[in-house]
Amino acid sequence: MTFLAVSFAWIFFRGSSMEHAFGMIGGLVGLNGLHSDQLSSVFGRGEALVLGLALAVALLMPNTQQLIDEGAGRAAAGGR
Repeated sequence: MTFLAVSFAWIFFRGSSMEHAFGMIGGLVGLNGLHSDQLSSVFGRGEALVLGLALAVALLMPNTQQLIDEGAGRAAAGGR
């Protein structure tokens, strides 16, 4: 959370004007939409599907702390 706050604050120090800084923040949070020709040439339908599946796996699979806790619970119960 601190890193996020510092990153946004840094935009105001590096921007040439307040208008430029607010424009940059608006772009970072998606106020300009997604309309890049370069981006659409990189992500086709197949790549978007793979990216969506990878995102689903990353969000739905247990993280390492959950795996460690599960292993510790089994070890305490006497199982492997």
